[in-house]
Amino acid sequence: AAHLVRAMGHPIVLDVEKVRPNIELLLREVDVVIAAEDFPSKFTGVGDIGRALSVMSHEIQAPIICVTLGREGTLTLVKGEEIRTPGFDVPVVDTTGAGDVFRGGFISGWLRCGVDAEVEDVMTYANAAAALNCRAIGARAGIPSADEVTRLISTR
Repeated sequence: AAHLVRAMGHPIVLDVEKVRPNIELLLREVDVVIAAEDFPSKFTGVGDIGRALSVMSHEIQAPIICVTLGREGTLTLVKGEEIRTPGFDVPVVDTTGAGDVFRGGFISGWLRCGVDAEVEDVMTYANAAAALNCRAIGARAGIPSADEVTRLISTR
């Protein structure tokens, strides 16, 4: 499916958490990899997360590779450049669903900012969305509106 979508010229964002057989074949078809914190090291065998992203980038050639770091924010590799985007300090009630909201926030932020937007701006939007999701119990109760995300970003 990813191969067909790519052939049609549409961008592909992949949420990846586990190393599975032949995962590298899928990774080579995507434009944006958003990985769980331990995925890059498990995939590459390299302990240092920044170095693991570099090895992944060389191997799969995805233009954007991001690893989520919970309250610490994200580390993203774009064209060989590391971009660290801090998380947001908010009162946390429950972190359930924050990763999913980050990924949805990334896509929403990418669409809102435009595909040529600065990656750091899109990551900031996604981090803000994920942080705001942590203000309520459960995976969906805290999902923020775009206005709430924008307001949180403006407090920086």
